[in-house]
Amino acid sequence: WYETFPVAAADPASPSVGSILFIGDSVAESIASEFAAIVTPAYPTMNFQACAGRGMAGAGCLFAVTAPTINSDGVGVVNTLDAPAIAIVELGYNDDPATFEGEVQQILAALISKAVQRVIFVNMSTRSTKRNYAKSNEVLAAAAAKNPGISIFDWNAASSAPSQNRWFSDDVHLTSTGRSEFTLFIRNQLDALRAQNIITNGVATVLPLGVPMAK
Repeated sequence: WYETFPVAAADPASPSVGSILFIGDSVAESIASEFAAIVTPAYPTMNFQACAGRGMAGAGCLFAVTAPTINSDGVGVVNTLDAPAIAIVELGYNDDPATFEGEVQQILAALISKAVQRVIFVNMSTRSTKRNYAKSNEVLAAAAAKNPGISIFDWNAASSAPSQNRWFSDDVHLTSTGRSEFTLFIRNQLDALRAQNIITNGVATVLPLGVPMAK
């Protein structure tokens, strides 16, 4: 059985949104066609960068890629490209939770140096028994709590029900149903931020590390 969902382009009355850089791993790579059909029409200034094996820092693509995909870790992708208004980071499955906090700080430093308006982290499903992704998700939540320019798309909560196990082909990767659900999740989350004027064409709001939030 299946369901159908109407997917429309953005409402012409919606606030304009600046350029978006999406950086992902094999989970994101698996939704490339769905992403192009569901997300990109509403956010046309999208640079989709995804490859298997990519980590936040230190782990590049496992296999050969062709342009415009960049064969690098997340930090390298940020440093290679022009500054986007918004960065969406779907990484972490290929990173060690024990060193994840330092890697998150590296990619934030790279994004802050380019005056990115907003950073959005997509957190991880915690189904895996091989790696403690709950610990990595805590790192992302802590970063968002400290910085008003960071948002979290809580994929773990959105996909954690036992009935949603059918979305996963293993502890991390997605079935065809899961790929559709994950893509719709990203689109809906972006639309919610857009409706609240959290993602716009405005000025940078991500604070440099260590800068006080008030005088």
